Order: sequence, then C-alpha cells, then structure tokens
Amino acid sequence: RLNARDKVPPPLARKVLETMVRCTMQQMLHHGFYHCDVHLGNVLVIRSRDRSTSNSANIGSARRKRAATPENQEYWQDPDGRGNAEGFHLCYLDFGMMSELTRAQRYGLIEGVVHLVNRDFDALVRLYVRLGFLAADTDVAPIADAMREAVPDALNASVGQLNFSAVFEKLGAVMFRYPFALPPYYTAVMRCFALLEGVTLQVDPQFRVVQAAFPYIAARLLVDDAPELRNALRALLFDGTSPRWDRLETLVLSATKDKSRLDLARAIRRISPLLLSDDSDVLRKRVAGDIVDAIDTLMMDSLSYLVATTRSSSPPPREPTTMVRTRRMLAALSQNGPPSGQQAFDIVSALHDVSKNPVAQDVALDAALTLADRFSRHCAAFVLDLTRRGGTCRAHSQ
Repeated sequence: RLNARDKVPPPLARKVLETMVRCTMQQMLHHGFYHCDVHLGNVLVIRSRDRSTSNSANIGSARRKRAATPENQEYWQDPDGRGNAEGFHLCYLDFGMMSELTRAQRYGLIEGVVHLVNRDFDALVRLYVRLGFLAADTDVAPIADAMREAVPDALNASVGQLNFSAVFEKLGAVMFRYPFALPPYYTAVMRCFALLEGVTLQVDPQFRVVQAAFPYIAARLLVDDAPELRNALRALLFDGTSPRWDRLETLVLSATKDKSRLDLARAIRRISPLLLSDDSDVLRKRVAGDIVDAIDTLMMDSLSYLVATTRSSSPPPREPTTMVRTRRMLAALSQNGPPSGQQAFDIVSALHDVSKNPVAQDVALDAALTLADRFSRHCAAFVLDLTRRGGTCRAHSQ
C-alpha cells in the first residue's frame, strides 16, 4: 500500500502520487469514465517487473515478494540494476463506484479550472448557468462577488489553502446560499478529488494536487482543438488586447511537466488562429511589439553579459533575467530530448502553414524590419562609443 513507508520510500511515494493525479485526470477528462473511490485501500503499488499479467494471482505474488524484500530501494530498481523511481505500476481495486462525464461536462470542468486560475468569477458563474447549475434568469453578480471573496487564489495560495477540498468547501458555502442545483456528476467529481487529496495528505502533507493536476490541463489547453476550449485558452493568455506573457510561460512550463511530450506542432496550430483572426488586429500588434522588444532586450543583455564576462575576473557577473528565463523555457521544451524526425517535420509544417497566411507575413516583415533598424542603431552606437573611448585614450597619452 502507498502509505507503507517501510515498503515505499518517500521519493518513490511522491512519484506515485503524481502518477495517481495524472491517471485521474486522464480517466476523467480524456476518457470520461473514472474511478471515484480512490482511497488507500483501493490503490496498490506494484513493481513493474512483477507485473507480467493483470490477474489476481500475479498481484498477490507481487505483494508477497514486496513484503518479503527488506532492501526497498533496490527492490524498486529496474532489472538491469539502475535506480528508477518510475519502475512501478498502479493497481486499482474495487470498481463498484465508477462515474461518467460527457464531452460537455469534461470541457466544462477544464473551463472552470481556467476561470479559477484567472479569478474570473463572472465567467465561472456564467459557466454554471450554461451547465445548468443555475437558472438562466439568475442574478449572477452577487454570486460572483461572493465567490471572489471566498475562494483563494488557485495557484498562489499557501500550502494549507491550496487544495481541492478547500476550494470545493468554499465554493460549496457560496452555493448553499444561492439557488444552485448540483447534478450528480459534479458531486461525484468532488468526492473523487476529496478522496484523492486525502490519500496525498496521508502520504505527503506537502503534496499539492492542484499544481500536480495543472500540467495535464495546460497540455490539453495548448493542443486540444475543441471549440469549447478556444475561449478558455484566449481568456487565460490574453487580457482583452493585452498578452499575458507570464501566463503563457506558466502554461508552457506546466505542460512540459506532463508525462507525454508537449506537441509543439499542435500548440502552434492552436494558438496562431487566436492572433491571426480579423478581430485580433490590436492584440496582434501588441504581441508582435512585445516579441520584438524581448528579442532586442535579450540580444543586448547577452552582449553586455558577454563583454562583462570577458572583462571581469571574479566574481562572475550576474546573468540577466532575460537570459535566465529564455534558458529555462528552452530547457523545459527539450527536457524529454530532441524531437523525433516526425515531430520535427510536424513543427516545420505547422510553421510553414502559418507563414503562408498574408497577415502573418505582414507581421513577420514588420518585425524583421524593426529588429534590423534597432540592430543597426545599436551597432552605430557601439562604434561611436569605441571612437570616443579611443579619442579619450589618445588625449590621456599625450
């Protein structure tokens, strides 16, 4: 069992918890059919090399072997002897309490998470109306105000507040005061996450289910072509006509933490229509301007850092923030290794399709001209600076 600390070492236990959360999200939001009674008695951890088939005899054999093996760290190693915290399988028991979610309900849950992250409770209450939790003629303004006051920030709250139980409890307190009609599927989802969180708290009190679940949701937002999620992605990434670059960075960094590789080609095809549509002219110009500014700043910061590094002995100069954030993003995108040939081809194809759009061509041309102009100005300023320094040195020598 997962809470058997003498059998499942803490580093492995945390990996298992992350896998449990990912399995629940996959069952619930992808398949729409999930186990909603995930307490400690219904989940076993089985070493991968003991799982030849799924019958109960082999499961019992695996449990007997584990109980008789005192060297737990070695037990969880791969057969070749290398330590591997992924060398396990989860075994779910007791399928007497299962639940289903329709497509609309699954996407509604993802939208709800996005609205909680954005703290956009007006949109959250409108979602509740659309899903039938509230009557169409309900005055939503006071409900949104009550939720805004009661619910903590879903990403920035303290560890004590950052859990589904606390969010559901505070949402439930507001729902109790207003004419909500909660459908059975919603109460089943609440029960599932409450039990899941109970398991994590017994195993690792510092484990945060919300942040473990968000990478899966982030990956779905970036690659899922469903029309239901288009507005959710737009609301997450853009505040009206202003891009939320910190949200995009968080979304990409979170999505790359998901077990499967982030599909960059699908993400490009997913985000580009949001910027190239006819009603996104102002937003498109701001995004292009921000990108040009970022490239210009990164270029100058990198050059200044390089010059400072060659001139100073010790201590080395501090790396600029722009370089740190760029390196972190590139490391996240490449953490699963370089893309395969097919993946690279898909990315190039997606970029090629975007480049054929006349609007994208105009934006790229304007950005290239602006960068070229700035680069020429920087070069001229650099030459003038060298000239002044050379004149000053000659004057001192005379």
